[in-house]
Amino acid sequence: MSSVRIDLRRLTIVYSAVILIPLVIGLLAELLIDVDFSLIILAGFVSIPLAVFFVVRTALAEMERVVQLVAPSEIEDDQPIDALEGVQPSLHSN
Repeated sequence: MSSVRIDLRRLTIVYSAVILIPLVIGLLAELLIDVDFSLIILAGFVSIPLAVFFVVRTALAEMERVVQLVAPSEIEDDQPIDALEGVQPSLHSN
């Protein structure tokens, strides 16, 4: 059985893109406008929550992919319902 792992490269790319792009834009804007470090600080305040959001979203998508590969939740159409083990009948009556 081959091991299935979370793609850390994808998480790293998302994190780097979301953190670096606003910080580089802030740095370039500061060099062109010649302002103190206020634009980099603003870019940091914007990029850190965005990075958290996108990295968590990407990590959850990766975990879902791994779970689907390891233990798919879909029932095959050829399998009869009686063949399912551990299924409890409903206790609610109509």
